[in-house]
Amino acid sequence: MSNRPKWSAAGFAQRVKMSEDDLWLIVEGRDHDRPHYEKLLKSLPSTKDRSVSIRLAETIDLNGVAAGGKVHVLALHDHLEAGDKLTTENKSGESTIVFMVDRDRDDFMGTLRTSDHVIYTFGTDVEADILLHSDIWAALRAAYGVDSKISDKVKRAVQDPPSELLSLWESWLRLGLTALRCDEPGYAPWGTLSRVNSNHFDRVKAEEVSQVSEKIQAAVYEATHAVACAEASKHLSAQGVRLLKGRWIARYIKHLVETHLSGEIIRVNVPPNAVIDTALAALTYDDQWAEEYDAQISKVLPGSGLASSRLPSHT
Repeated sequence: MSNRPKWSAAGFAQRVKMSEDDLWLIVEGRDHDRPHYEKLLKSLPSTKDRSVSIRLAETIDLNGVAAGGKVHVLALHDHLEAGDKLTTENKSGESTIVFMVDRDRDDFMGTLRTSDHVIYTFGTDVEADILLHSDIWAALRAAYGVDSKISDKVKRAVQDPPSELLSLWESWLRLGLTALRCDEPGYAPWGTLSRVNSNHFDRVKAEEVSQVSEKIQAAVYEATHAVACAEASKHLSAQGVRLLKGRWIARYIKHLVETHLSGEIIRVNVPPNAVIDTALAALTYDDQWAEEYDAQISKVLPGSGLASSRLPSHT
């Protein structure tokens, strides 16, 4: 399969204009973004009857760069917005472009975009949205080839894996947020598995927590560190499991399977992300989080007041 970009940014804008689709989505990643957002849009009242196209950001070149990830998605948004190309007339009447990106820590850092054409995940990322709103136990059974009597052995030990992971990693997550706010992310890198828990997912090592905290504190003014700690604790309390990356949850589920089902005959060599795949296959979009997506997308759909007001002039 070719990894070469399919369009230039200008060519993509022209493709949108010449199409009959009235909604285009640009997404970050290859693994789960496209099937997740396709299922979502097919279920939302505002989009289920619309013609939609979903494109990977890496298929669109901008100034010699064609890449996955949020940075390129937002660069494409800025370029198309500057050219008044986010909503245009096309063969079907109107077409609008929406950019779907992971929330990550943007809300904590105050870097969320205000454009209605940029829509963030409910949780940290797409994979988190999938796992946090699915039947994790059904996904586990499908991924590891077991029945409910076997999966119940894990469930009796840990009833709610995301909540348990949040509890286990509370110190690590707080350190990560504090380090971000102090502009010293290297001391507790946000994207990594916990470095202050034994085997990543077992008991918290208090001495490791203290060492990391001391390193962060030594790098900044005392007052700066105190404010960062307070803001990190407040954000952790407010967001809860929404702070967890989906791949962390998947890795934790694999850890639980290996810990509690070691004597059972189960499918072997199962990659951690398999549980995300099985969760996505059975996921339904009928809860409040999906309603929030519906409300956001409705703002810019062709035919809405906002979309119409942003149509470029053809005079």
